[in-house]
Amino acid sequence: MSALFEFRLQGDTAASVLSLRGELTIAALDEAYRSLGQALQGRELVEIDLAGLTRADSGAIALLLDIAGRARAAGLPVPRIIGLPAHLRELLDLYHLQHVFSLV
Repeated sequence: MSALFEFRLQGDTAASVLSLRGELTIAALDEAYRSLGQALQGRELVEIDLAGLTRADSGAIALLLDIAGRARAAGLPVPRIIGLPAHLRELLDLYHLQHVFSLV
């Protein structure tokens, strides 16, 4: 995993919390998909904490949409989003995607 982007999973497989830290940009997206895809296998995310992101762009939105899509496909609720940086909230509003997530 890149030193610029890190994640941490807490909890058990039935109620996991994903914390994202560092830079989550389009440049880090391929690596994020690979590493998170493996780590999230068989887990039900209940919350995604974005407070640790120091830099994020539409790549972060793409990753969140992917996670939401995987949850729906598995018949699970879309995880809550906490610590959403203001500029990502603006992107969600711009793309009319705020209804996809439960924003705390």
